[in-house]
Amino acid sequence: MHGPPDRNHRAARRVTLVGAMASLGLAVVQATAGLLGHSQALVADAVHSLSDLATDAAVWVGLTLSAAPPDDDHPWGHGKIETVTSLLVGATLGVVAFGLGADAIGRLRDASFTTPTAWPLAAAALAVVSKEALYRWTVAVGHRVRSRALIANAWHHRSDALSSIAATIGVAGAIAGLPWMDAVAAIVVSLFIVRVAGHLTWAALRDLVERQADAETTDRVRAVLEADPGVLDAHRLRLRSVGGVVVGDVHITIDGDQTVREGHEIAHRLERRAVAAVPALADLVIHVDPAPAGVANPGDVQ
Repeated sequence: MHGPPDRNHRAARRVTLVGAMASLGLAVVQATAGLLGHSQALVADAVHSLSDLATDAAVWVGLTLSAAPPDDDHPWGHGKIETVTSLLVGATLGVVAFGLGADAIGRLRDASFTTPTAWPLAAAALAVVSKEALYRWTVAVGHRVRSRALIANAWHHRSDALSSIAATIGVAGAIAGLPWMDAVAAIVVSLFIVRVAGHLTWAALRDLVERQADAETTDRVRAVLEADPGVLDAHRLRLRSVGGVVVGDVHITIDGDQTVREGHEIAHRLERRAVAAVPALADLVIHVDPAPAGVANPGDVQ
């Protein structure tokens, strides 16, 4: 995570805990209003809210474990735990989306509709506002502390807000005499949730298989290296994501007549500059190669 680790993890855990408490409270309100107000859509939305408790717990565990310092068995730290947590959140979203869509299709097929009272409409509207507020807060904290798991959980809050919008439209339509509207809206929202789940899962899988960092980050690191007058060439630049930060290694070519001490000073200087210039970069190991005799410019280096 970028910034003071202790403060970042405290902020991440705090927003996760508040989100879990809010999800539990909303689920109770939605389930009560749905059962008493005869709204199947709101009861289903309450189940969706309860699913947030499982993902909040997973994110909490991931954030806590990933904050552990490097050790002999994990010299790069424990950041991958957060990536695995993000993968679990994405998979959970996909399962929830499938359940919501299947339930809506079943209600359309069977024409199993009910006419709700006004209480479910009020509860659904409250859920929309609350979940959207949780999304905005959580995603802001996630970007600030560079936590992929937290951002993934923020999108779970957004999916809940969209599900509650569908419930609101469905209840309003049923009250107005169009009971099939909630089922159609639920199907549309479930497709959107599938898209979000796919994006989160794919991003986590790319990190787990050690995919090279994005082109913008790679180009910025390379530019810092090649801008140094002591560097003839930068090659074999490898960057990978580890729990919200980027680490990597690179080979640089310098004048072969320079001393070992001078080469070390160049490498140390470049590491400091690269980490300062690229916020996502946490560590860069630099291997120094001497240029062949007579090489005077980067184009001569193979």
